[in-house]
Order: sequence, then C-alpha cells, then structure tokens
Amino acid sequence: MGEDLELKGSLGRCAFEGSVLCGKVDWAHMITKHAAFLFKIFVLFIFILVAEYVLSGMYFRLVRHSDFILVNMLSVVAGIGVGYWLLRKLIPLALKEQVPRWVIAVVLSVFCFLLVCFFRFSIQLTNGALDFAPAETQIVTLTGKNISALGGSFRDGPSPMAHLVYFGDWNNEGGTCELLITPAIYYTAGPGSRMEISVRKGLFNIPWVDDFQIVGSLQDRYQLPGN
Repeated sequence: MGEDLELKGSLGRCAFEGSVLCGKVDWAHMITKHAAFLFKIFVLFIFILVAEYVLSGMYFRLVRHSDFILVNMLSVVAGIGVGYWLLRKLIPLALKEQVPRWVIAVVLSVFCFLLVCFFRFSIQLTNGALDFAPAETQIVTLTGKNISALGGSFRDGPSPMAHLVYFGDWNNEGGTCELLITPAIYYTAGPGSRMEISVRKGLFNIPWVDDFQIVGSLQDRYQLPGN
C-alpha cells in the first residue's frame, strides 16, 4: 500500500514537472511568436514612413512658416506621448532585466523620433488629400530665394536640390511663406517679381499651393503634383 502511494506520488511529481516544463516551452514559443509579429509590424511601419517621406516632398507642401512651426510642435508632442505610452510597460521590464539605461534611452528616442516623423508627414498629406475646397487666387511679391541641399522634391530626381522662393503672407502681415519651384522658374524670378498662386484652404486650415505662375512670364502656369 505504502509502495503504491509512493509510486503514485512519484508519477504525480513527474507529471507536474512535465507540465511545468511544457509550460516553459510554450511560454518561450509565445514570446518568440510575439516578437516576430512585432518585428513585422515595425518593418511595415518603416515602409509606410519611407513612402510618406517621399510623398510629402512632392505633394501638399506647407507654405507658411508659422504652420511649419505649429505642425512640427504638434508632431513632437504626439510622437513623444504616443511613443512613451506604447513602451511604458516595457521600460520597467527592461530595467528589471538590468538593461543599460543608455540603451533604453536610445531605443525610446529613436522610436519617438520615428513617430514624430510619421505624425509630421501624415498631417501634411491628410491636410491636402482630403481638402476639397475650391482654390483661391492670390498675388504675392517675392522677397528672396535660396537653394538648399535639403527639402527638395523626388519629382526632380533621387537627390534633388530645393529651389525655394520666399514671399509675405497674403493674410497675416509680417508672416513669411516659402514655395518650392522648378530650377527653370527659379532662375527667371527674383526679389520683386510678382507671382500668382492658387491657394487651397487645407483640411486642417493649413494652406497649400495648388499651382503658380510668375506674373508677366511667358512660361505656362506650373501645376504642382497632387492636384
């Protein structure tokens, strides 16, 4: 009788230990599967971000400098807030596992930076793509121009220079606007030149330029992409 009880106890312990071991294997499999899923989501997010970067360089570009500042600030706040919210449970676990604090800070910073870029591009593209308001014509006078190595449109090539002209805000005195134009138009216009622009209101009341033409120029009216 005693031997039977001992045998049953041994079998019970073996079954329990086996179930625990199986539980560990299943848990490890779940972690691996979850990590693989998150990696696929991250890769998809990177592809979307790259596509948005290319599209935002060509379509519905912001014009007012004040709108640049506002949208950038909103994107920073949203990116940092959402990034921290998504990683808030992982940070204590990483600290518990004695992951170096600088590694956690770098990962959090990179993740938040990518989210900031995502919100920045998304706001611009949504503002223009869902804008169905009619265009309004404005006459502005160019106050300056500049060529920048950054901010060009992929429509002009894989590594385009940005040919920018500047003019005063047609609604807000003292405000400054900028517009990306083609090199051909850039070299035929300058401070004092008058430009006729078709302005769209924007879904979020952030204006963007539909098309433009230098007043008195023999060149055809230049239609910006996305219209």
